[in-house]
Amino acid sequence: MTRSRRVFSKEKKAMILNEFFRNKCSMIEIGKKYDVDPVTLARWKRNMSDKDPGMNHSQVKLLAELQQEKEQNKLLRKLVADLSIDKEILNEALDIYKKKSEELTSKSQKKSKK
Repeated sequence: MTRSRRVFSKEKKAMILNEFFRNKCSMIEIGKKYDVDPVTLARWKRNMSDKDPGMNHSQVKLLAELQQEKEQNKLLRKLVADLSIDKEILNEALDIYKKKSEELTSKSQKKSKK
């Protein structure tokens, strides 16, 4: 059984590595949590420092926080869209209710005049 290759963004890699630094747990534990081989995690860690020697733990942390904010922003946008749809549906239902109520009122007024 072959495993398809997954691609992680720089921010996602930083978020995973940040958890490794912050929680001071092993690469094996983090690897199991995110289904990433510990050797891959070690390579990410090495590559981040090799490609940008000035990149330190705080920069990794900032990249991780940025990724979390992006994910939260995406979730909030979805929630706002869902709520907007709910509001529109409720407004339409209220309009229908008002029309029905007006019809019933006018019918009852016509009956009382007779």
